Amino acid sequence: KSTHLCTLIVNPDNSFEMLVDQTLVNSGSLLHDVSPPVNPPQEIEDPDDSKPEDWDEREKIPDPDATKPDDWNEDAPRKIIDPDATKPDGWLDDEEEFVPDPNAVKPDDWDDEMDGEWEAPQIENPKCESAPGCGEWSPPMIDNPQIENPK
Repeated sequence: KSTHLCTLIVNPDNSFEMLVDQTLVNSGSLLHDVSPPVNPPQEIEDPDDSKPEDWDEREKIPDPDATKPDDWNEDAPRKIIDPDATKPDGWLDDEEEFVPDPNAVKPDDWDDEMDGEWEAPQIENPKCESAPGCGEWSPPMIDNPQIENPK
């Protein structure tokens, strides 16, 4: 008895070659030429399968028995102003959140007629860095507790 070298080459396109002692003995597709196939179909077709006569093709069907709860409020907003929110101490109402950059320089090639009046770029107001905030304060919005599962 002598030994034999068996080689299986599987390619990225699911084709294969089987060699014995460097001689091709079989080749084909793992998906079509092997029984059972390596990747069988996820669903086997049933030739006798058919839809019932009263089949409804709609994706969503309204529930005729569904009713809204008694306390349902059609006009209730999803978000409301937080009634417990208060303006933080030190809030700077009279300061703008952004101010023109004092170090900005008008470019030499700026043409007022062509480009319009030059305005310095806006930067964060340095006075606001140490404060909890600047500008007009408005309370945050929260989910309305009267609405269940807001989305």
